[in-house]
Order: sequence, then structure tokens, then C-alpha cells
Amino acid sequence: MSAGEKLSQEQIDALLRAVQEGDDLPGFVEEQEAQEKYQEYDFNRPEKFGVEHLRSLQTVATSFGKATMQSVSARIRLPIEMEPVETEQVPFLSEYVEKMPKDYYLFCVMDLGHEELGDIVIEMDLAFILYLHECFLGGDPKANLKARRALTSFEHITLENLFSIICENLRQAFESIVSIQPRLKAMYTVPDGLKITTASDIMALLHINMKTEFWDTTLRIGIPFLSVETIMDQLTSENVIDRIFGNVETYTEQVEQELKKMPRPVHISIGTQTITIGELKQVEVGDIIPLGTKVTAPLQGYVSGKAKFHCFIGREGNRKAFLFHKHLKNDEK
Repeated sequence: MSAGEKLSQEQIDALLRAVQEGDDLPGFVEEQEAQEKYQEYDFNRPEKFGVEHLRSLQTVATSFGKATMQSVSARIRLPIEMEPVETEQVPFLSEYVEKMPKDYYLFCVMDLGHEELGDIVIEMDLAFILYLHECFLGGDPKANLKARRALTSFEHITLENLFSIICENLRQAFESIVSIQPRLKAMYTVPDGLKITTASDIMALLHINMKTEFWDTTLRIGIPFLSVETIMDQLTSENVIDRIFGNVETYTEQVEQELKKMPRPVHISIGTQTITIGELKQVEVGDIIPLGTKVTAPLQGYVSGKAKFHCFIGREGNRKAFLFHKHLKNDEK
């Protein structure tokens, strides 16, 4: 019997009785042993992805989904929730291509940018893409997903901008398994155009559910077995976790480097003057307002509205400039 099989009290008594009296084992033991000799196998729907493979891909999908959700949420200024990710495997032609509706989803073929890996597909609702296009142009993010239609050339530009985010998030999600450089290869609204693997191949489907108070949608990643067959040994939960924890030490340095690249507005105060509202109304073009600041005196520099440094006004060629002098300490601000 299997280690996880539980016996009823009557079966336990019958088994102990047979052992004590030296009789043959009860029939239920023989039936169980006979069942364990065989395993059901569906030749029309073989399972090429093991449990560990699917669990590892689910971790990848979760990481990708969170990053994409945060990026989209920041762009449309609306919080997005991600529901638990579901992973399954289906025959590519009979249960994916032939059953998907036409002109309802956009099927985006992705080249993973690795010589040993094949193509995958990212599937998105056309209504969701049109919604993002309106939001990126300043539309109301609280609107619901509307009708689906073919994309215009302007909406294709929005889609390309979206996929610049998706490609980077996909690269980071797979980083713990294999180094890839994904890029958008082709787009279809009819699933019959997908030629990313053979008709009989099995494809892992990773479901990423995103929702807000006003809409919900599902983004799916389809990964054919033949596209990732060469890295199947690396698709294990232990491998993913070990690699992730192995990279934790570099995260702080990476975050610091990215923060240093963020632009911030800088202003220089060349002086101040106090005047009444009446005097302000009398100011005309060409009037001179004395500031009381000497040319040789250090000026105050502000970063994002906060005093951060001292500098001197100057010139570089034909351009106005300032010469950095020193950072301000807390007691000098």
C-alpha cells in the first residue's frame, strides 16, 4: 500500500488477524497492490510538465504578474490587485488554438532571445489594451473595459510601450532560471496564426488575474514544452528559491544604483526681497528689484524643493551655470 493510504478500523483488524493467524492477506491489500502497478496515461493529453515544473513556472508567473501589475498601476494611477495564479497544461492545437475565440484576444508571440529556447505567447484581452491606450492619453482610469476591435496605428504605439515594460519584467522573472532577452516578435487576433510549436505539443498556461473596483481581466502566458525543453532540469522550486536567495545580497546595490538614476528638479535661489502687494502691482517691465545678494556670496541650491547645497553663480561658454561649493548639513538648512 502507498505511504499516504489510510485504513479503516475494520481493515486494520482484518490485517492484524491475518498476520497473527498466518492466513493470506485480505483481498483489499491485493487490490491496492494491483492498482499501484499501473498508472493511467492519456495519450491524447500527455503531461510533459511535472508538478515541480508547473510549481516553478507558477513562481515565475507570480513574480512577472506583480511587477507588471505595479508598473501598469503606476501608469494609470489606479491600484490593481493580483489574484492567485493558476497553472495548467493543455494540448497546443486541440485545446488552445481551436478553442480560443477570434478577434477577442491579442496573441503576442515573444522571442525569448536565447538560442536554445523557442517562442512563447502572451495573451491579453483587446478591450484591456484599448483601455490602457485611453488611460495613457489621460482618459478616466475608473472606466470599465469596453468593446473589442482591431487596433489602430496609434494604439500599436501604446502596445509597444507596454511591451517594453513586459519584456523587462519577463526577463527579471526568468532571471532565476535562465538569462533571456525577450522581444515582441508578432501579433495576431486570430489564434490560427500562431506557429510557435507543433500541433501535438503540450503548452503550460500561466494565468495572471488582475482586477480593480471597476474591471477585471486575465493575462495568460503560454509556454510550449518544446520551447523550454532544454531547461526542464532547472525548472524546480528548489532551484528557483536557491537562485533567488543567492541574489538577495545584490538587491541593495541594484536599488541604490537605480535610485541614483532618477531625475530630480534643481533650483538656485539668487536672493530674496520683501515687498507689499501695492508695490507688486506697480511693478512694470524693465523695473529693477534689488535682492541684496553680493556676486561673490554663496547661493542656496534646492533639490525637489529642499535646500541641499551651496554654490556660486557663473558662466560656461555662452551658457549660464553654477559652481558647486559644498553640501549643507542638517543644522545649516
